Amino acid sequence: PGIKKLRFVAYQDESLRMAALDAGDVDIAEYVPWQSMAGIEKSDKLKLDAVDGPFLYIVFNTQAGPFANAKLRQAVAYAVDREAIVEGAFIGRGSPLAGLPFSTNSPYYDPKMADHFKRDLDKAKALLAEGGQPNGFKTTLLATSTYGMHKDAAEVMQQSLKPIGIEVTLAVPDWASRVNLGNRGQYEFAVNGTAGDFNDPDALTSLMASG
Repeated sequence: PGIKKLRFVAYQDESLRMAALDAGDVDIAEYVPWQSMAGIEKSDKLKLDAVDGPFLYIVFNTQAGPFANAKLRQAVAYAVDREAIVEGAFIGRGSPLAGLPFSTNSPYYDPKMADHFKRDLDKAKALLAEGGQPNGFKTTLLATSTYGMHKDAAEVMQQSLKPIGIEVTLAVPDWASRVNLGNRGQYEFAVNGTAGDFNDPDALTSLMASG
C-alpha cells in the first residue's frame, strides 16, 4: 500500500540476476539458484527466504509416443533417482516426492506414500517388458535452459534411465519456446515445475484430476 510503483525485470541468465541482487539494482529476486543460496545466507546485506513447497515433476504425453503406454510411464517412475535430483539439481536443498505433490511439512502428507515409487530398477525393467520394450527405447525429454533446476533435473533423469535401457536425448530451449512446445503437446515427456497457492490438497487437485 505504501509503494507507488513496482518494477519487474526479467533476467534470462541466473548469474546476471544474482549480480543485480548483490549490486542492489533489484531489491528482491525470485528463483534464486540453489548454488547461490549459501552465499546469500552468509551475506550481511541480503536475506534468504526459502520454503520446501514449490516442486518439479515430470509430465508425460499420453496421447502419442512411447508414453501413451502406461507401463512405460510406470517404468520411468520406478527408475528415477529422486535423491540424486535433490542433490544434483538442488544442492541438497529439498526433499524427494513419492508420487504425490505434498511436502512432508504439510499436515496432509501421508507417510505411507514415502516408498510408493522407491527406486527399483528390477521392477522398472519388468514394466518395460510388460510394455513391449524389454530392451528399452529412445526418447526425448523436454526441459529448458532458462532455469538451472529444470536443466539439471533433466540431466539427472537422463542418467537415471540409462540402466534400464531408456536412451534420453535432452531438448533444452529457452523458456518461451519450452512453454509453446508444452502447450502444443510437442513433447514425449517433460520437466515441469509449480507450487500450490496454499498448502492444502485442494490447491493441487488440478494436477491430479485436471478438468
